[in-house]
Amino acid sequence: MADPVQLALLTQGIAAWNNWREKHEEIMPNLSRATLIRAYLSSANLSKANLCATNLTWANLNIADLSHADLSGANLTNAYLIGANLTGASLSGADLTGADLSEANLSGANLHGAIATRANFSQAKFFKTTMPDGSIRG
Repeated sequence: MADPVQLALLTQGIAAWNNWREKHEEIMPNLSRATLIRAYLSSANLSKANLCATNLTWANLNIADLSHADLSGANLTNAYLIGANLTGASLSGADLTGADLSEANLSGANLHGAIATRANFSQAKFFKTTMPDGSIRG
């Protein structure tokens, strides 16, 4: 379950969240199982965050830092991840149906078992990325 204090801080806005993250780099945020439908998280620092089974349907995560985040089983249906940094992120079993990941960096990411129907990966970067079928790309 998501940490209620961290979840409340996130709802205060990206500037407040990123400021807190900068001051508390050692904390790995726990936003697991949170409901963040249509959340505006563009440019948010969510690196190393636990976002397992989080509902991010229609969320705006454009140019967000999701490096090494755990998005296993997350619902990212129709989410916007344009230019997002997903380096080393786990998207295992995530639902990326209709998500826009154009220009995203997926180097070292794990997408094994992810559903990527109609997902847009145009100009996305793949280097040693585990694809939904288990193959390694790049």
